[in-house]
Amino acid sequence: MEEMSYTGYLLMICIMSFSLILWTILFQQDKRIKTNKSFKTNLDNVYAIGDVASPPWLAHKASHEGISVAEQVAGLKVHPIKKDRIPACTYCDPEVASIGLTEREAIENGFDFKIGMFPFSANGKALAMGYEYGFIKTIIHKATGEFLGVHMVGMGAVSYTHLTLPTSDLV
Repeated sequence: MEEMSYTGYLLMICIMSFSLILWTILFQQDKRIKTNKSFKTNLDNVYAIGDVASPPWLAHKASHEGISVAEQVAGLKVHPIKKDRIPACTYCDPEVASIGLTEREAIENGFDFKIGMFPFSANGKALAMGYEYGFIKTIIHKATGEFLGVHMVGMGAVSYTHLTLPTSDLV
């Protein structure tokens, strides 16, 4: 009995179907797919996550969005993603990490805040490990004491981002 392969035809049909779906999905002016807060597009049962939908363009953000969509499809209760609580991490030497608002964004949003600066040279562990260069800058709401933003440069900075989240965001 002779085996037959339809892979090429199936692939072509999938691509054609996908092209038809894309043709009817609404795009924003910056060429991103338009979604609501639940990642739904204008088409029933079609979602968009990750880089095609919205910044920040980070793998861990896209993964969380994918989990959120899967939970929605399964009928589970889904918590909204707070994009200002997504850490941005750059693995380089020195490491760079940030979470929340920048100083400029805090000003633009009208927050009354204070700035805290802490040099790594004042950290005993950093000195013992030979990483005295770097700093942590905090932007803190004056009235509530809540972190509005944290920005770090230095060895291990990426590892510290989770320490800046309010505990209410961790549940």
